[in-house]
Amino acid sequence: MTFLESCQAELRKAEHHLELAIQNRKDAQAEEALCFQKVEGLKMVIASIGTQTAGGSPPQVIRAPSGQISVVSGTPTVVVDPQIADFEKNKTVWVKGLVDSSGDTGISPKQIRQIARERRIPLTNTFPYVILSKLKSAQRIKEANGRYYTLEHGW
Repeated sequence: MTFLESCQAELRKAEHHLELAIQNRKDAQAEEALCFQKVEGLKMVIASIGTQTAGGSPPQVIRAPSGQISVVSGTPTVVVDPQIADFEKNKTVWVKGLVDSSGDTGISPKQIRQIARERRIPLTNTFPYVILSKLKSAQRIKEANGRYYTLEHGW
């Protein structure tokens, strides 16, 4: 084997190793996104339970087969969908997922930036506004008083 062939073989190994590392990073980011969504959904569940009136019964929490968490029995529905695409794969779907999981409380662009910052996702200050504007123009979400809601949630 010549020196050139040896270098080429080493390059192929290094490229393969790099591809594996990139895939592992993407898998870890996807797992982080799922965990983050579950944590945020559970925080919303706990917050909705805390706002129950003194005489009211606590809400019932239902976990659907898809992994969604819904709170029913007199409180707003809170849905956390672990199938939401990872930020790197589709930014619009990621933002729409945040709007969906915000339920009746809605979400502001500032909150989207805060979530991205917590997940260490670099983005510009205008990013949430651009994506939210696209979703609103496509009539996939509604906006009221600077907060964005899914069409399914009343406000």
